Amino acid sequence: MDNNRSEQRRKWWKNHPEMKVKPSMKRRKANHDYTSRYIYMITLAVEGRKPLLGSLCGPDDSHAKPWVSLSPLGKSITQCWLDIPKYCPQIRTIALQIMPDHLHGVLFVTEHLEKHLGHYINGFKKSCNDVVREMQGTVPLWEEGYHDRILQGKNHLKDMEHYMNDNPLRLWTKRIHPEFFTVQQSVRRTRSSSHG
Repeated sequence: MDNNRSEQRRKWWKNHPEMKVKPSMKRRKANHDYTSRYIYMITLAVEGRKPLLGSLCGPDDSHAKPWVSLSPLGKSITQCWLDIPKYCPQIRTIALQIMPDHLHGVLFVTEHLEKHLGHYINGFKKSCNDVVREMQGTVPLWEEGYHDRILQGKNHLKDMEHYMNDNPLRLWTKRIHPEFFTVQQSVRRTRSSSHG
């Protein structure tokens, strides 16, 4: 279903070039300096939303909550993420949550960068593609672009870390109870007698 939805989105945007709004994976905050000191949550999706990075597992004796068992590729991608500071010491990796078909990671730009943050994200994606080429021979691994969220508020980092850690639980719930996530088209709102 996710593959189909992703493909439908791509086709829609391709057929509507006149639209001014870009897909979320290609949007950047207007007038933001992506070379300056900030904390960012980055989201990257696997091309075609293929579950190449791992598999979702339910709670068990060693895990109180659902979790993702990383594939060998997922483990290599984790190492690529942790290696980002080796190539750019001005970027610190704070958190990472790998899901079967995407990842969320938090990066802290500690000092002014020479180039736009996107340059370094593309470097990460290239190193991942090198790993995939060695392991499977198929590239590219990632969909074009990435999504970023600038973490600025007092508890924004803590909230995003909580969101990332709960991602396997949300996916597990979605799979076990898809009825909780269906769009209701014909819901009528009724007035309560206490509101007159």
